Amino acid sequence: MPEWRVIWRMVRPLNMMLGVLSVAITAWLLRAVDLSGLLLAGAVVALFTGGANVTNDVFDFEIDKINRPDRPLPAGEISRSAAIFLAVCLYAGGMIAAFFLSRPAQIIAFVLVLPLLIFYTPLLKKIPLLGNITIAALLGTVFLFGEAALSSTVEKMWIPAALAFGLSLIRELVKDQQDIPGDREQGISTFPARFGLRASLVLVTILVALLCLLAPLPYVRDLYGKWYLISLIFGVEVPLILSIFYLWKNPTSAASGKISGVLKLTTIAGMLVIFLSRSS
Repeated sequence: MPEWRVIWRMVRPLNMMLGVLSVAITAWLLRAVDLSGLLLAGAVVALFTGGANVTNDVFDFEIDKINRPDRPLPAGEISRSAAIFLAVCLYAGGMIAAFFLSRPAQIIAFVLVLPLLIFYTPLLKKIPLLGNITIAALLGTVFLFGEAALSSTVEKMWIPAALAFGLSLIRELVKDQQDIPGDREQGISTFPARFGLRASLVLVTILVALLCLLAPLPYVRDLYGKWYLISLIFGVEVPLILSIFYLWKNPTSAASGKISGVLKLTTIAGMLVIFLSRSS
């Protein structure tokens, strides 16, 4: 396979594009016209996301031999040393871009985001729930970072950040349910691996219920309008509820893998919900 295709698969471009889309939506909501700030912030998010994805593959090499043997590293399509070099280059590129942003954006990038990305897989991921919360918080922080980069403030993007956090936390737990066999064999103590699939399903069900109850509050309090509510119900809440019913009827790691893909689409729908909040 050509090297560029291997790199493409390593960095997970869809995840990178979702991060850039979050920054673009932030600019839309803020009515920001700072094109250079938008491009720089998008570059930081994309490069940091790519670096984190490659780092995750490096540390999860043994686990992926069991859970995802078709990934580039366990499939022998790239060496670990080359993958490490790629991760370093991506992080370095993101750091360079961040130096040209506002001080609040630099603080978020260097003090909060970068350390969490680097230590997530070797350390935080092994602690039940903490790893999931870390990833969800990082994804929610993209909106706050985008605001800091475009307006030097962190005041208006808390609702989108909270919605992104909730959706991401649910999906991360479902992904861990998919990875139970490999995680247990390698001694990775995620919440599903440690407490079992059914206990994890109970937790996911509670989180879905909380999100479905709390997410309409911006509409109830007249912060967002009807298009926010409509897109929220049909793009996010209905798929989440149907996914929970499916998982309870099929409580297996394989079923969790299928629903993980559905929840990625729900995350994209969540982006649309946030986008429509301005025009409500």
